[in-house]
Amino acid sequence: FDLRRIETEVLAAHLAGIAQKENIAIDPAALTMIARAAEGSVRDSLSLLDQAIAHHAGEAGSIAAESIRAMLGLADRGRVLDLFEKLMAGEIAHALGLLKDMYDSGADPLVVIQDLLETTHFLTRVKVAPGAEGFFDGGSAEAARAVTMAGKLSVATLARAFAASGLADRGWQLALTHGAHRSRAAQSEHQQSRQQERHAVDDDCRTRSDSSDQGATDHRT
Repeated sequence: FDLRRIETEVLAAHLAGIAQKENIAIDPAALTMIARAAEGSVRDSLSLLDQAIAHHAGEAGSIAAESIRAMLGLADRGRVLDLFEKLMAGEIAHALGLLKDMYDSGADPLVVIQDLLETTHFLTRVKVAPGAEGFFDGGSAEAARAVTMAGKLSVATLARAFAASGLADRGWQLALTHGAHRSRAAQSEHQQSRQQERHAVDDDCRTRSDSSDQGATDHRT
């Protein structure tokens, strides 16, 4: 089997063809977001497209990029660049404020960190191969801004940023995994506690019943 990942542009075009056959109105930018989120997997992209259609059911107009962004928990790429710029400038307080605003707007923190990784990778590619495309659409304002930003940063700085973002990504995943384990452990402990309470109540009822039977026997005697 050929299990190579499909390029984002090819996958988005494939989804556009499916949407057209199904008479589903969806913006090209929304299809691109779905294709990127699927990371080259046709099966995952189709699943996300179905989810988007169900999410939009009953609403008028075409499925917009903002709707897909909210569905996937994505952050606006302009705001990702804002966050990256603050981090590179060492303005940590401002960066944390931006991250909080993005989170309050529905962005998934793990996705934001992955977007920072993608941004760093894109800027590095632009440094060594001007005109390269990837995370940002070639003709978008964000892409032009990213190219300008790349000119102000050295490859060494970008390499350190990529390593730091990678560590943050792994750290966040470990935190989520640890939190899930703790949640399951707490749930299991709660269930055991409930079972012990039920056993205690049952034992108490049986004791009361035995005492009552014994009292009745003594009375008859």
